Amino acid sequence: MPKLKAPCLCTSEQPLPRTLTALRQQGPVTSLGAGLDTLALVGTQLSDSLISTNNGVALLTGRGGYAPYQTSAMPFRLSRNRINMRIAPDVPINLLRSNDATNTRQSLVLACTEGDISHRIETACDYDGRVINAIEAQNEICAAPQTPTIPGDVVPLAAVRNARDNWDQRETGHHLNDILVDGGVTRHTTLPYVGKSRAWPVAKQTLTSFVSFLCDRKIGHARLVPGSGFIQGDLATSGTAQMADQILLVSGTNSNFALDLAQIASVWVTRFGRLSQLEIYDEKSRAITILGADPAADITYWNALLESLPPASYSI
Repeated sequence: MPKLKAPCLCTSEQPLPRTLTALRQQGPVTSLGAGLDTLALVGTQLSDSLISTNNGVALLTGRGGYAPYQTSAMPFRLSRNRINMRIAPDVPINLLRSNDATNTRQSLVLACTEGDISHRIETACDYDGRVINAIEAQNEICAAPQTPTIPGDVVPLAAVRNARDNWDQRETGHHLNDILVDGGVTRHTTLPYVGKSRAWPVAKQTLTSFVSFLCDRKIGHARLVPGSGFIQGDLATSGTAQMADQILLVSGTNSNFALDLAQIASVWVTRFGRLSQLEIYDEKSRAITILGADPAADITYWNALLESLPPASYSI
């Protein structure tokens, strides 16, 4: 599976390592034995770092530090000035600090238990470097019980019943928590059964024109990219969309967004309460991007835009 790399916010000309094995080949690495809690709390202290999430299909980068600490047990909130991170603290991850003496930037990376790096912090000032260096290595390794894997051809009836019964009463954070649990695999399986007015598939071929329309008209929207037990997000109000082969790139002043269209399997509009969002899934039924409304904008207009997208049966 091809991996995306940050197009603009990386100062190095060399591709950023996407696995722990590749990272260790670049220089010394310290395993911190800490979890997402530590990452989320440390991130709030940062002031000017390059922060990126890359799940292999979607990439989101931003500059600054994390918004206030937010776990899956808290209401979902979006900051306009800081990088948003929502975490599931009990998801097992590896948090490591890169100690490459040839790199003037200090790096903190997060990898899943399989060794793929999904999140990276590169410091851009001495203060942030000291913050990351102050993290003490722990003896305990973050671990948690594994979530049972549901085969792709099996419909989890209990999950469908729970979704149907509670769909409209759940706020945005609860719906995003479905993605934090197992990457959205179970949620994707239930979408065809929650009700036609609650979830419906749309044509993935129109995704490029839809994102370009948002950029051209400067329509504010939320961009959310899931990783290993977390979701990085921001509020986009401007940017320039362009295509590079099958990669959709949106470049902004302090942020970048990229999406590998070749790996998108399905696109769903979901509606709960007054809110609608666009959920994008890959061939493994993983949620790889969510596009939502700007909370301060006209929600009715955003909902109308999503309702105008052609159905999945539409052909160009």
